[in-house]
Amino acid sequence: FQAEDGIRDLVRSRGLGDVYKRQDIYMGSWLGGLQRHDSKANHFRSVTSSYEELIASFHGTDIRAIEEDPEGNLWLIVHGKSLTCYDKHTGTTTLFESRSEVPTTLSNAYLLDICFDAEHNLWATSAWGLNRLPWGDSTFTRYFSSDEGGSILSNSMHLLYKDAMGRLWVAGNEGLSLYNPAMDSFFNIRFVDFGLEQFLLKGIQEDLLGNLWPVSY
Repeated sequence: FQAEDGIRDLVRSRGLGDVYKRQDIYMGSWLGGLQRHDSKANHFRSVTSSYEELIASFHGTDIRAIEEDPEGNLWLIVHGKSLTCYDKHTGTTTLFESRSEVPTTLSNAYLLDICFDAEHNLWATSAWGLNRLPWGDSTFTRYFSSDEGGSILSNSMHLLYKDAMGRLWVAGNEGLSLYNPAMDSFFNIRFVDFGLEQFLLKGIQEDLLGNLWPVSY
């Protein structure tokens, strides 16, 4: 698909954000906001009718990641503007902001990845700290690295992965953290402990045996 297919600001944005597909295809672009594929017209259309509505509804134009919750709502990382929940049925949005002085809000406005765990809790990595939003709640729990056992490996973890067993992994350039929901704590695996140098982690893949394979740049 090209700009003439309705992808707003394809050239100016220098690329696209996340793409989500279940029954419909939704796409986030760097400057065009959230767009939905019209299968009849084979054309992408913005979910908003104007730039002003886009800003008013999503509080930004740069959509970096998309996740769907069990009720069909789309959760979006709006770069630098925290987190937005989009109701596909009503077209309404709910913004979750970061306020450093309020510990029940997101730890940082610059979110990097989002993922729902097996209990439908929403997790979000950020430029500083990890966040968990319990299903049906509106208050966040923040997680930071510390000298205490069971804390997250680093404050700059940037990837989330739910494996085939439903376990949640948090990953960064220093290693992996496996979440233990019973203890609300993390088991950390440091790359350096296995003779691996720190590298720029791009993603995680899982093979048929359940082994995880970190992918670097």
